[in-house]
Amino acid sequence: MESQIKSIKQIYASQKLHRIHNFERAAQVFKYKDMFYTDGQFNSRIFLKGEAGTGKSTFAVKLVLDWCSDSITYQETSENEIDIQVDHKVDQAVPNTISNGKNLQDPTENIIYDRQRQNDLMFDDTETLMNFQCVFLIRLRDFDDEKEIVNMIKQQIIDKMYADQDREVACTLLHEIMGKEDCLIIQDGLDEWTNRDGKDALPSIVTFHNQCTVLTTTRPWKMTDERIKNIDSTLELDGLNEPYALSSIIIERRFKTESFVRKADFVKYIENNDSLKDLLPSPMLLKLIVNMWMDGIMLSGSLCEIYSILLDNLLKKVTTSKGYFHSPPVFCFERTKHIKPNIACFNAISKLAFSMLFSFERKSSIVFSDRELSEYLLDDQKLFALNAGILSERKGNTLSNLCTSSFVHKSVQEFLAAYHITMNAGVIDEQVRKYIEQFSNTDFKQLYVFLMGMNGVQSAKLCKLIEATIGKDDASLKNDLGRATTGAFRSQSSDAASAKELQFQSLIMAGNKEAEAVKRMATDKHDPSRLVHSGKGIVYFSFASRPWFVEDYAVVINLILPVFKSIQ
Repeated sequence: MESQIKSIKQIYASQKLHRIHNFERAAQVFKYKDMFYTDGQFNSRIFLKGEAGTGKSTFAVKLVLDWCSDSITYQETSENEIDIQVDHKVDQAVPNTISNGKNLQDPTENIIYDRQRQNDLMFDDTETLMNFQCVFLIRLRDFDDEKEIVNMIKQQIIDKMYADQDREVACTLLHEIMGKEDCLIIQDGLDEWTNRDGKDALPSIVTFHNQCTVLTTTRPWKMTDERIKNIDSTLELDGLNEPYALSSIIIERRFKTESFVRKADFVKYIENNDSLKDLLPSPMLLKLIVNMWMDGIMLSGSLCEIYSILLDNLLKKVTTSKGYFHSPPVFCFERTKHIKPNIACFNAISKLAFSMLFSFERKSSIVFSDRELSEYLLDDQKLFALNAGILSERKGNTLSNLCTSSFVHKSVQEFLAAYHITMNAGVIDEQVRKYIEQFSNTDFKQLYVFLMGMNGVQSAKLCKLIEATIGKDDASLKNDLGRATTGAFRSQSSDAASAKELQFQSLIMAGNKEAEAVKRMATDKHDPSRLVHSGKGIVYFSFASRPWFVEDYAVVINLILPVFKSIQ
């Protein structure tokens, strides 16, 4: 356990949590006590929501490791180390003026040091967690079609640790513990859990175990399910509390002696690039941005560009072949080196991503069997994806030990699915439409953002399909899109606004932000004539993600004509 905690200390930075009240953010939560108590009342049913890549699973793991540590470990940590974010070597690289309490000459250096120190007290009240006698962390994506929490724990722990003849005794003990002791059950990834009949919005817990505290993490869209009730507290995770604390760790691990100078250089790079600032709170994206910066790759702030370079670097691990697109299939591929030589395999993996994401067997959308995988990838393509790190594989929790696979992150699957839609336009009107009509309560925000960066026509079609699922009229849609274009979205919810409508507004705003980033990338780095393959004129539309051909523009106007008129 000590080695695990040490590794967390080396890569973890505190995250920003807010309490949610009436669909609005309330006070920020800094301590575990504030998470489990509201106005002195204990919260036994807590939901932690956050977008893709904000660190929900990481927070859950960190909480478990904090609970695993005994009080002596905590005391030693607080007295002898800076915090979980900053290695002790940082102090060695900081001038003595810091330890003496004096200000540094360079304000950028002050930013780094002050923000590292601000993290010291974030969720350090580990004694709060000691009230729980047992903590169970359940990764819900591993339990498709399993409804009972106790059965999940049995499969995850008892079936792996005990022989057949001992399992009955172990199960009896488990029931006694959950019925009599104060236990914390962490359900990680509710949005990735499915059950075949669709009757249950949540895994069930028997009445005898109702004294257990349940913390559930999920993407926000899942919270719109009206069947989810009896919530004591809802928290929203908004990424890192101090992004520069994590960037400092990453930079220090590569640049030993000159790390402090490099940290200051990175801060200046970000402060001079407004388009990247909004991406920093995401731990996953921050790590990508820092590593690309250290490799000399400067970014525009487009998520499509970042994920393209991410996948290109993953492919670099398994292939030495290089090739450049003279006319890339999507604009964000222009700077890639390893996708073109492996485009056949890349296309097959993208088809897998799309087909699983929009599978009518919803249990296969995130985690899929080896048999399902074989329908889309040849053996060498599967090995290629696994070695590159695009796919991950694990043994099953049951005695059968059947292999299951998943993409390294759901957002990577969504990016590849968006690329497949771009290259196969008909799937929007066929499989996507049918899927949305059957499963309306589904999250499409990240997919929509990626489509905005690749293909404006397809993103407009998807927008209309999503809009239809929440029952909004054209006037309401027109107003939402108009405010998104001008940046005048309401920041607070009204009594009449539903959770789904707020989610739809967030989707439009995120897509528009990606559109602007890609537009900057096109205008800042290229002669527009290079973007037009047949001499046709291009036109920028505020709802568009890329320079469009004239006929493309006409398609979009027909799709959202009322909206376009209101904007003009």
